[in-house]
Amino acid sequence: KSKKATFIDEFTKLYYNVNSSFIKYILSEMQLNHPDCPPGKWDNNLIEIEHIIPQNPNDGWKINKVELGNKVHLIGNLTLITSKANSSINNDSLEKKLETYKKQGNTFPQMKEIVNNYYLPEDEVKRWAFEKTTAYDLTSIEKRGKSLAETAFKIWKNF
Repeated sequence: KSKKATFIDEFTKLYYNVNSSFIKYILSEMQLNHPDCPPGKWDNNLIEIEHIIPQNPNDGWKINKVELGNKVHLIGNLTLITSKANSSINNDSLEKKLETYKKQGNTFPQMKEIVNNYYLPEDEVKRWAFEKTTAYDLTSIEKRGKSLAETAFKIWKNF
């Protein structure tokens, strides 16, 4: 297996736990290395981990907490968000979350990517389709995880 393939396989297994500083660091560095990231650093005390598919999905999702299990914490389902915005969207549907993601997109390029990806044509292979996630189809998390891993490899390929 190539160095890149191994990196991608291992990166997609990264997950959030109570000690979220590692995931927060990874996502922060990816944001800061993004070409659309505004100059300067942000206050990490005001930044939180956002679960795209919530930890406790409401009726707006086609999956529940039990079906989702620990997959909810995989890096492909995570992004950064301000604390204020995170508390306002909680377990909302993807459509409601996208409204907030649009507003946060200028600060967090990964948010902009989530919104832009949502509006890709339905048959686009690179489309993550979080709204179609079910207990039998978790490819949205896997696809976004691989997309993040590709970007991360460009940043950390020499380590």
